[in-house]
Amino acid sequence: MIACGWLIKGINEKLPDSRVMIYDSVSFNDNVTFPALTIIPEVFHLKKTFFEINSISLSMRNGFTLLPSTIDQICSFVIRNKFCSVINLINFQTDKCGYLIAKYARKTSVAAWFEEQFSLWNNEIKLNFSEIRTVFGMGYSLNLIKAEKLFNSNEIDNELLYKSNIRPKHPVKNTSRLIKNFYPITTKAGDRPKLKIKFSQQDFNSSNFERCNFPKVLVHHPTLSPTFIDRDEFIDINFGETMNIELNVVIIRTDKNLKKLKSVERGCYFDNEFQLKFFKTYTQKNCEIECFTNITIKECGCVSHLMPYNAIKNIIICQNEYQTFYESCLYQTTSKLLISIHFSTEQNCSCLPLCNSVSYYAKYNSLKNENKEASIKMILNIDNIVAYRRYQQFSFHDIISYVGGLLGLFVGVSVLSIVEIFYFIISKSFVRICSSLRAQ
Repeated sequence: MIACGWLIKGINEKLPDSRVMIYDSVSFNDNVTFPALTIIPEVFHLKKTFFEINSISLSMRNGFTLLPSTIDQICSFVIRNKFCSVINLINFQTDKCGYLIAKYARKTSVAAWFEEQFSLWNNEIKLNFSEIRTVFGMGYSLNLIKAEKLFNSNEIDNELLYKSNIRPKHPVKNTSRLIKNFYPITTKAGDRPKLKIKFSQQDFNSSNFERCNFPKVLVHHPTLSPTFIDRDEFIDINFGETMNIELNVVIIRTDKNLKKLKSVERGCYFDNEFQLKFFKTYTQKNCEIECFTNITIKECGCVSHLMPYNAIKNIIICQNEYQTFYESCLYQTTSKLLISIHFSTEQNCSCLPLCNSVSYYAKYNSLKNENKEASIKMILNIDNIVAYRRYQQFSFHDIISYVGGLLGLFVGVSVLSIVEIFYFIISKSFVRICSSLRAQ
């Protein structure tokens, strides 16, 4: 009897933990979203001597001047993702020095280069790209959802709203069709979708330009903006090589009856269950980006130019004179973010994964080719999809069954026997009360 009571007590204490979900492999026949691909072209910067000879003064949205003595800072900014280290580099009114430099570099180089490139889906369909900011400067993303579906435009600066429906002008085939508005692209079981991209080196006047870095490639989910992705996740690609990317997909689906549980108990969010301020589309990564931004604003009073910001609502970028302070503050903020993600704190982000999610795992393999172009071949292995189902491990009925089994094993009675005892006591008491009332 004592042992039975002890075991039942243990089950009751672990009841919240017993609601944790487990995964079980299942078959999957639904459509699968093809991942997004972001390409970072070669990054060039104008030589210092070019500005000394021409004395160029640039006028943009806020207006600024590039000085000959500091123009060599551009390359280090693009590579290291730092603000202009010399305050005289830009006579700015509202900061954004880094983006304006990247914007100028794009206008002088990348836009003209991109028009001559080659992209093809399943050997017959031309594709559109989105022009987007990244940690390396301007890049081009394929199969990314539109900015108005990803961001809350009222909460972020218009500079973060990337342009979609950009495509190379290079003719691929006269019979090629164009996918324009239906992004992200989906595919189904039995298909073997292929994406081919080729791009050549940029043609620059070597007396005026110097190369900062070679092109890079990133495979990511269509609902994740590459603007906020760390540089370590990008893969280098060299000219004269063909990069083969083989993608494996892991899909997790969650039973609908788990909606009755709290999100903490099930360990995930269903669609539209958790709303973000800067993003319309919830993902765990978007949540962590927003949490990092909020903590940075609270601790530092400003944000990095690669975080969501809005100058109209006083969410501004840290300026040059505060660079040393910002670097120290950012280090402390990063530590707080890691703690808030993994531990329960006052600044807990509550960034749980989605209950229904798709993850991509890429294998990269590079081979030499006979020309000086760089090419990418990306294949999605639909036949090797790994699908899991998240469900409730222990329900209330399971607990009752286990308790009944323990009672039968140690006491020799079942749950129904205990119910019969209570039924007998209640019915007997009711009969006696009725009999006494009649006697009176």
